[in-house]
Amino acid sequence: MNRLILLGLILVSIIHCKSNEEKRQTKTINCLQTIETKKSKPIELEIEKKDSKNEQSILPIHGKLSQENLHKYYPKITDTIRDLRIIGSEKIDLNPGNKITVSILHNTGTFDQMIVCTHDKNFGLIDHLYIGKATAFDNDKSHTIEFFIKNKKEIIFLQTDWGYSGEEIVPIKKEEMIITLNEKGQIEHRKVIFNN
Repeated sequence: MNRLILLGLILVSIIHCKSNEEKRQTKTINCLQTIETKKSKPIELEIEKKDSKNEQSILPIHGKLSQENLHKYYPKITDTIRDLRIIGSEKIDLNPGNKITVSILHNTGTFDQMIVCTHDKNFGLIDHLYIGKATAFDNDKSHTIEFFIKNKKEIIFLQTDWGYSGEEIVPIKKEEMIITLNEKGQIEHRKVIFNN
């Protein structure tokens, strides 16, 4: 009798395991079908929507820029730069008003040249300001640039020259550039230099 009960329990367990395995496979297939369906729809919506927040990310004004888009959206800004490498732009979360977009144009290689730019709602260039060139440690010195958003109309750039003092690398000179954007998208700035 005990053997019969034990055999019955084993048989029920095997049947139960097989039915659970079939349910898991069914669920996996359904999930994949749902993902494939949802994957194709948002792409179409992002392209068709004109006023969506995603419009910024699909327009060629930000990200890595082709020569055509560089000349179209950032005209003549890089004309005086001799060593053009990888050109890209990042949107900065500032809002001076009137649908003005604020970006930092980067020319990067073993360095990072930065230029703050403002564009109107049609992505026409309004103003730009060269910030500087951050460099890796070479010839016993380097230059770093960091920025901080102070409020919706101000950004602060902290530039530091680094060098050796004995065997230790220390800041040699620090400079703070405070940039203010007016409602027309024009850039105003002032520098504060700190010497060590």
